[in-house]
Amino acid sequence: MSKWLALGLAVVLMAGAPVHAEQYPAPPGFKGKIGRTGKESVPDWPTDVTAPKGAPNVLIWMVDDLGFGQLGTYGGLIDTPTLDKLAQRGLRYTNFNTTAICTSSRASLLTGRNHHMVANGSHIKMPAGYPGYNGRLPRSAATMARVLQQNGYTTFALGKWDHLPAEHVSTSGPFDYWPSGQGFDHYYGFLAADDSNFEPSLWEDHMPVDPAAGRKDYHLSTDLADKAIHWIAAEKSTTPDRPFFMYWATGAVHSPHHAPPEYIAKYKGRFDMGWDKAREMILARQIKLGIMPEGTQLPERPAELPAWDSLSPDAKRMAAREMEVFAAQLDHADHEFNRILETLERTGQLDNTIVVVLSDNGASAEGAPNGTDNEVKYMNGRFPSTPELLKHYDDWGSAKYYVHYSAAWALAGNTPMNYYKQTVYGGGVRDPLIISWPAHLKENGQIRTQFQHVTDIAPTLLSLIGIEPPEAVDGVKQQRFDGVDLSNTFDDPKAPSRKTVQYFEMRGSRGIWSNGWKAATLSTTTPWLDGRDVSDDHWQLFHVDTDFNERVDLSKENPQKLAEMKKLFDQEARRNNVYPIYPPLDRQNHTVGLHEAALQANKGQFIFYGPGGYRIPDETAPPFATYSHRITAEIEIPKSGAEGVIAAFGGRTGGFSLYVIDGKPAYAYNFYGDQTITLKGSRLKPGKHKLVLSYDKTGDTAKAQLSVDDAAVANADLPGPASRTLGLNENFAIGMDPGSPVSDEYQSSFAFNGTIERVIVDVVRP
Repeated sequence: MSKWLALGLAVVLMAGAPVHAEQYPAPPGFKGKIGRTGKESVPDWPTDVTAPKGAPNVLIWMVDDLGFGQLGTYGGLIDTPTLDKLAQRGLRYTNFNTTAICTSSRASLLTGRNHHMVANGSHIKMPAGYPGYNGRLPRSAATMARVLQQNGYTTFALGKWDHLPAEHVSTSGPFDYWPSGQGFDHYYGFLAADDSNFEPSLWEDHMPVDPAAGRKDYHLSTDLADKAIHWIAAEKSTTPDRPFFMYWATGAVHSPHHAPPEYIAKYKGRFDMGWDKAREMILARQIKLGIMPEGTQLPERPAELPAWDSLSPDAKRMAAREMEVFAAQLDHADHEFNRILETLERTGQLDNTIVVVLSDNGASAEGAPNGTDNEVKYMNGRFPSTPELLKHYDDWGSAKYYVHYSAAWALAGNTPMNYYKQTVYGGGVRDPLIISWPAHLKENGQIRTQFQHVTDIAPTLLSLIGIEPPEAVDGVKQQRFDGVDLSNTFDDPKAPSRKTVQYFEMRGSRGIWSNGWKAATLSTTTPWLDGRDVSDDHWQLFHVDTDFNERVDLSKENPQKLAEMKKLFDQEARRNNVYPIYPPLDRQNHTVGLHEAALQANKGQFIFYGPGGYRIPDETAPPFATYSHRITAEIEIPKSGAEGVIAAFGGRTGGFSLYVIDGKPAYAYNFYGDQTITLKGSRLKPGKHKLVLSYDKTGDTAKAQLSVDDAAVANADLPGPASRTLGLNENFAIGMDPGSPVSDEYQSSFAFNGTIERVIVDVVRP
């Protein structure tokens, strides 16, 4: 055989040789085999992470500003049949504690860590430049949503999301502290402390939405229930074996107290007995239900609050109306939550769903002694009189007003505790907690008295599901859980609390609990006012194992124990980033700082292009309420004419709007909802125009002038002082007025249907 023939034969033999003997390189972790072709290879499919077999769904209802004694199942006078029934197939805790304010409790709930350890030592609108207060939740404290998401759960957040830095509220983010950045697959709700229940400014994932626009039958609680039902049904239709975690955080029952008219009518006359009698009635019910032991007495009504019998007939009539509307809002929310539970039942999910219902703090005294028709007034130090409130009696609870009840009703709602939200006494931190899990909880309908804390919820849920707390999440080592697993109390009413110590601190109020003792000091007895005292001179001592509602101060009888407790507080405060006590937690200071930085960066001029500038928060909008300014709008009116809002800030609670209506340019200045001053010009011809609104502020007064194409057309003196804030969730917008309207001349969102080239805001500093 010639060498050429031999070589050719070798080539042929090689071509026909089995190639599977040669394996190509594969990425790390690939367990199959990669050959030259698919026939010579073995696949290895990536596997999706799945939850533990039989893992339960989790549904949390975070109720807002709900007092210890307001649910029917906790002795309250309000109809809450859904939660009463839930408690009968679950457990009620009577010694459950929170942080005394919404932002902090929610951050602690979701992370299982103390609020200062996750930088949320106060409300997110009042941050300070210290580790315990800057509002930036650390990556070392991953939420339970993130942990569950990484363990095969679908995660949903609905409603109030109140630990997002306000300067991050925009369609361009950053999104690190949004629900999507904290482990939630989907979000639907509002990014503020509260919102109108009839005309809210909502977001779906990262985009603003206006579901209430043009709807007279809209209510936020119903909308949030509708969305929850849709998401549950969709998830169980497509991935029936995949569990979900749903965080349902209603606007109810925070201000504004808004309810459908039929619910308000239901409570007519139910609270004519007044708050003093209501406290007695609630306590009697609590003792009968076993919520409080025989012999429990009410603490004295704080001196800052009037006796019911001291009120005039008009004041009693108005105050009763305030409570009727609050009750209606809670009753309505209870009804909407029932619709979610019914959905779980019809989809076969209720038995294996852990349902947790809790409040973020006690009932709120932020309505001050009289109550208010506009929460923004209280934020600006304005407190309406009874005659002023009575003007709004017939529309109390409607979209027209941002109402809040009297602080004395908050005290009654916290029965038998003392004080209210923002204090670390029982009225601020002792809150309802109901846990139901029909398939696993044996002792249904029972009461548990062990000391527990909001930080305990996350570790408990992970334990029940069977997930070990991860050492690292997304490559970041995790800090300790401050909460403990409370599930040892499920089947044993006498099981000791696994917690031995818990500190409290909220805006200068401080407290420490340890093994049945509690020491506490108030920074104020009037949380509706700004003044605070953070000296260490007024500590009290209570043996709360026997003195459940902190009535008997033992500090003089047992100074040694008080000294021991104060030392323990100092240790816990140092360990948890609590110091400095009560730094300058002031929304205005923080906002002014952001404004000053923006003013310097923009050299005093802000330019917005339409359409597109939408839901710009107070913190990143021009400082309209603080300085004189000039708004220049370059617009074009088509031949067919145009109308709509060009620029607006605020809503019914206060603000301004530059708009065109009936072909005429207009500027409306809404002063706390009490008075609206409107400037108008003549009808605009088709074509390009320049509208200029000049706002000149001098001390506590201001003047406004509206010009069209360099000619002044109207001017007016504006009432003062100008608002320090224009609302909690009524932002600046170009081309529309989302949420509630600034002016009664139009309905939201009243989008401009001409062309907005740009809107220029020049800020004039003194």
